[in-house]
Amino acid sequence: MCLSGHGRRLWHLFRSGVIVRRQGCAYRESHKAWGKEALVFEFTESVVIAAPPPVVWDVLHDLENWWPASNPEHESIKRLDDGGNQVGAELRVRERIAGVPGDAVGAITRVDPQVALTLEAPNARYRILGVSFTIGEGVTWTVQPEPDGATRLSAHVWATFPGAFGWLLQWMLTHLFRGVEKDREHARTELKYLKDILEAKKA
Repeated sequence: MCLSGHGRRLWHLFRSGVIVRRQGCAYRESHKAWGKEALVFEFTESVVIAAPPPVVWDVLHDLENWWPASNPEHESIKRLDDGGNQVGAELRVRERIAGVPGDAVGAITRVDPQVALTLEAPNARYRILGVSFTIGEGVTWTVQPEPDGATRLSAHVWATFPGAFGWLLQWMLTHLFRGVEKDREHARTELKYLKDILEAKKA
């Protein structure tokens, strides 16, 4: 069997587990995606806000209030129950990631008051080049005190690519469409929005 350079790379990814870390972003690629396990990418972005942690938390945990306006790629967020902002509360989110339209039903899976909030969507639907696919995705926002009464707000973002062709989808999104780099830009835009509105309130 004769393979091109990209073909040999894909075959290598399929045959062996690899972890590549570049520019602060981890790519976990495993041949086990052919079975039940999924390929993963994850990264963390953060920003320092000139506002105390309790003030940042009060805005952050009210997702429906700040999320729609925080990024031009956001289309809508809709509550599906009366769970408030507690663990188990369900939300439906429509947005674009790296220009790719998506529709996800997610749930809040972690709430540590004043510290961390996690939103996960195990079966988010996206469409690229006319083809629909499902990925798992999630984000954990964390609030940490900084000197002089400031706050470090971080967003830890990850995605899983399940199914027989998860490894190929992961490769396409990360290498052909620069999906991870664009997703990082997406997260930075959200964080900058929060920084701007919180520091404007203080002013």
